[in-house]
Amino acid sequence: RMIRAVRIMAELQRLLRSIIASLRALFWAIVLLFMFIIMFGLFFTQIVSSVRKGGDISLEDEEMLKEKWGTLFISTQVLYQSITGGIDWSDAMTPLEEEVSVWMVPVFMLFIAFGLLCLINVFTGVSVEAALAQGSYDQTRFVSTLIRKLCRDFDTSGDDAIDKDEFKLMCDSKQMRIIFQDLDLDVSEADVFFDLVDFDGVGSVAMQDIITAVVRLRGQARAMDVSILSRQIQQFSLDSVSEREFIRSCVHKLDSHVRFVQSQLGQVC
Repeated sequence: RMIRAVRIMAELQRLLRSIIASLRALFWAIVLLFMFIIMFGLFFTQIVSSVRKGGDISLEDEEMLKEKWGTLFISTQVLYQSITGGIDWSDAMTPLEEEVSVWMVPVFMLFIAFGLLCLINVFTGVSVEAALAQGSYDQTRFVSTLIRKLCRDFDTSGDDAIDKDEFKLMCDSKQMRIIFQDLDLDVSEADVFFDLVDFDGVGSVAMQDIITAVVRLRGQARAMDVSILSRQIQQFSLDSVSEREFIRSCVHKLDSHVRFVQSQLGQVC
């Protein structure tokens, strides 16, 4: 029943896909976190082991150190609990400060500061970015499916293309109004949108062209889109230069012909 409920609820499906999309980044974040914890755990365990072997502390203090920093496994547990709120990190730092050295305090605080303020926040940002990317992909796929369905419903000619009249009828539907609102467009601008897609001016647009135009208008301009636009502007500039040179040569030839005709008329007169 729970699986059926997931299939029915679109928002729940979107959440699950976002969580699954962030699992890869989360896995490598956990790997990096444990490498960081093990590195500091080795350092603290080695220092505590050297102090215990020195025999300059009481049995009670040695038991306190052994309880918190006796082995690498215990040290990694204490560090993980300190950085995730399982225990108060001052409880773990106090034995190091009192029985080992006061210089253990800045080292332990460096671990807390770097792990909590840097690693955890970076991990959160990476997970959120992956979830947002998946959500944007799901939204784009949903919009594409909806537009394809609307195009098929309003394609009265059955030629897999939408003319201007069919597009106006399609824009009167509730679903298309929602899509235009998402694009920050008004339904009255349907003619402008159609003319923008129908760049060759044939009066009809393929369904895929409408879907592509909507997807591009929804998001930010990609580097490829900017490069294509820059290339088209450069090509237009080159064409303009060549046409200007052609017009100049034609004017020059025309001027030569006019002068020739004037000279001939002068001789005749």
